[in-house]
Amino acid sequence: MDQYDVIIAGGGPAGASCAWKLSRAGMKCAILEKCQFPREKVCGGALSMHGSALLTGSGMISSDDMEKLSLCKHRSMSCWWKFDKLRSFTSDSSHITIVSRKEFDDFLIGKAIKAGCSFFPGDRITQVFPDGKVITDSGKKYGWSFLVGADGAGSIIRRKLFGLVQHRQGTGLEVFLPVQKDIPHELQIHFGLVPYGYGWVFPRGEDICFGVGVLRGGADSSLYRGILKELISRVSGSFSGKPAGGSIPYMAVNNTLGKGKVFLAGDAAGLVDQLSGEGISYAVESGFLVAEAIITGDRKSMLKKAKRGCLKRIRQSSFYRHMIYHPRLQPVAMKKLENKEKFFRGYWNLLSGHTSYNRMMLEFLKNR
Repeated sequence: MDQYDVIIAGGGPAGASCAWKLSRAGMKCAILEKCQFPREKVCGGALSMHGSALLTGSGMISSDDMEKLSLCKHRSMSCWWKFDKLRSFTSDSSHITIVSRKEFDDFLIGKAIKAGCSFFPGDRITQVFPDGKVITDSGKKYGWSFLVGADGAGSIIRRKLFGLVQHRQGTGLEVFLPVQKDIPHELQIHFGLVPYGYGWVFPRGEDICFGVGVLRGGADSSLYRGILKELISRVSGSFSGKPAGGSIPYMAVNNTLGKGKVFLAGDAAGLVDQLSGEGISYAVESGFLVAEAIITGDRKSMLKKAKRGCLKRIRQSSFYRHMIYHPRLQPVAMKKLENKEKFFRGYWNLLSGHTSYNRMMLEFLKNR
């Protein structure tokens, strides 16, 4: 049995950032990943300024690397209500970076490997033992002193060791189509198409990502496929391509990020923004926090930082999402987006990682 200081389940941004920091500190760690890399990931690829700052500020990614990974940077966005345009906005101080998750995640894994982490793709963890052992599909056994579950919404680490199943899972569907000249080079957010979610149109340079994200469960995915088809037809005039789908955890946050020598990060901990569905920045942040806790042996400090950072923002998003998505409040929010540039700017600043929920919603509550 191969023995490691830390075994990390999952090679996404949470697992890779955690492994990079651990390896830089001299810890022997390995990532066990069920997929072969590079791999596709259902995600619009919107990276906030907060996420970019975490990566470049840590030294994991240089500013030049971030520029190379950026398919494009958007400073303009329009919001829609049932296919009627509400308003457009162009920022002069902030932007949202669009990345290819296939290339972005593969690059982060490369940085972790270069730092000294072992990477074992295409071998899923199937058995987890609390006494410090995991077994994979291939039958290989790995020993660990610390275990990190960064293996997504259906995390086997969370399920096996904590008995917590992500029953509350939303749905994300997306299709990539070639760029069309008559589609503006701006982010489009389409409200009113699905309950507690939205449709998106994200130009990425050479192509456009069309998608639908639903932050609640209980509906037939075939219904969302039909809505995505209508969105594409309305915006581009025709529909083509086969949608790819994935799960989005919602309202299932692990507020302790694990227990004892077992940690959870990213989607496995339920760290997905409950209003926007964004998870990349939370994955990176929690990955770094978990690594720091393992290195220092100070879980309490990790939780204090998480409660001021990622856990706080997720908790706020869980509350404020109702002001945007609740059937009785959504029409009010849509009128605010249409008529109040200050509120629209606040929504943009929220998505771009330039402001907090409290500041954005203060305008929503004023003179409702």
